[in-house]
Amino acid sequence: MKYPTLAAALSLVLGSGVAIADTQTSQTAPATSTAQPVELFFDTASAELESDADVELKEIAKWSRCNPKGAIILEGHADPRGEDNDNVVLSARRAAAVQAKLISMGVRPNKIVLTLYGEAGPRRDNFAEDRRVTARATTDPRQEASLLPMEKDAG
Repeated sequence: MKYPTLAAALSLVLGSGVAIADTQTSQTAPATSTAQPVELFFDTASAELESDADVELKEIAKWSRCNPKGAIILEGHADPRGEDNDNVVLSARRAAAVQAKLISMGVRPNKIVLTLYGEAGPRRDNFAEDRRVTARATTDPRQEASLLPMEKDAG
């Protein structure tokens, strides 16, 4: 882990499980959920959710409330502009904003795991798609592979 102190500090601040992702592998996470992943995009240097975030998160929040053993993994990303540490913090702020929205929608805080990539996560075709949080449901949050980033479908 490149930033263990930062991960510990963010864990204390955010009050939930936090992982700084090691992107040395490029495996795709196994399909362990029945809810579709949700991607929320952000403006440059912003962690403010768009006004339609409730609509986007409605199904995954409902899934969480109906699956007591499941969890939601939030993958925070940033585009490659800016300093590494700043991008990890920005991806944490974005993930925390989504976490707060899910909690306000009735998802229990202990069912949300944050994975922070900063700029080190999988890249997209443009910076606008790199500034995102992916929310995905899993029925087995303990599997290490479930913390790997979701790859964008090529279809």
